[in-house]
Amino acid sequence: MFKEFEEISRIYFSANGSRELRRGSKIHKNTSNDFLYSLPKNANVVDAGCGPNAFRTIFPNLIAFDIVDYGNQDYVCNILEAPIPESSQDGVFCFGVLHECPDEYHLPNIEKMLSWLKPGGKLIMRCKSKEVVDKHPRNSNAVGEMHEYFDQGLWPIERVNQFTQQLNLTLDWIEPKIITRKQQWNSNPKKRFHSSHDNDIIFDGHIWCWSKNV
Repeated sequence: MFKEFEEISRIYFSANGSRELRRGSKIHKNTSNDFLYSLPKNANVVDAGCGPNAFRTIFPNLIAFDIVDYGNQDYVCNILEAPIPESSQDGVFCFGVLHECPDEYHLPNIEKMLSWLKPGGKLIMRCKSKEVVDKHPRNSNAVGEMHEYFDQGLWPIERVNQFTQQLNLTLDWIEPKIITRKQQWNSNPKKRFHSSHDNDIIFDGHIWCWSKNV
């Protein structure tokens, strides 16, 4: 089941619109204010699902990978296949990866990322807690088979708390995050979306930080 989902996901994120979005995205810039204080700049960090690899200039010891080849990462792979040594990392970022996916996908992927962390290491996540209906206002056909997953894999507070207890983690902090289309996109000469869509909500969820206990 995972392989089938990942192939659908790979096709979706390889589309021209998805690539354009990640080249012009402000998502990482908006996210960074919430978590940069959690890790020192010389920390060993993994960015799982790196997209534009925006944190490379902030964390020089960063290892970045994504399921799609954006031409700027260390590996092209999924989380379960990433060649990261166990207990080697101070932090892992996983932003917008473990939502819009089957619920069964969560536990093995989180356990894998936790295995990379040293005791006390930080797993910083950003996931939707609510489905957003305006993410593709112009052409819903562009999402293809991925559409069936848009209301799956959501992370309400109850799910965060469930995993905190189940995996013996410490929830250091959690913050709500709502992102509009205008916040996400830089100025783009192609003007893919009319200004009437500036206030469309394309992310409604949380960013949070788990610490790995011994």
